[in-house]
Amino acid sequence: MPFPQLLPLGLGGVLVRFGDTASETANRAALAFRAALAADPPPGMTEAATTLASVAVLFDPLAMPPAAMGDALRRRLDAADWFAAPLPEGRRLWRIPAAFGGAEGPGLAGIAEAAGMSPEDAVEAIRPHIARHLAAGGRIHDVTRHMLGLFAGRPGARGWRRCLSEGGTRPGARLELLDAALAELHPLRAAG
Repeated sequence: MPFPQLLPLGLGGVLVRFGDTASETANRAALAFRAALAADPPPGMTEAATTLASVAVLFDPLAMPPAAMGDALRRRLDAADWFAAPLPEGRRLWRIPAAFGGAEGPGLAGIAEAAGMSPEDAVEAIRPHIARHLAAGGRIHDVTRHMLGLFAGRPGARGWRRCLSEGGTRPGARLELLDAALAELHPLRAAG
């Protein structure tokens, strides 16, 4: 089913979904649509709240029957390309720094262990996030620099770090860099 979608939220609510996962375009659409509703609310609307990819619209079903609210929201959705809409005025971009290892925070290996994962499993769990970061125009080094100490103390750890450090800063470095770095940990397996 294409987005945006309208889903009922009980008798007095509608969920407007712009995606089934958090993405920049779905988030932008949700923020812009909610701002438009706040600026010109449909009759009976009592509240509109965003999530990362949707807008919950609450309303008084006595003032506006659910079917009529659905129709009103669908007309608004059809009136604009919400995925290309500019962000509402007054928004702020918050950057939350994260650190793995050292005095600044727990090591990624410790986090993986606490989650019941091996370091190799942690790499595979992070791989889709790296792919999304690359697809959005980011550099692989932005993520892999936080993974350098993941295999500390294990045979091949120096090769892992060297591969990520040197390869991650090269223009056009892609996910294959992770495979090359993992091969440094298991040279006999990679050669065979």
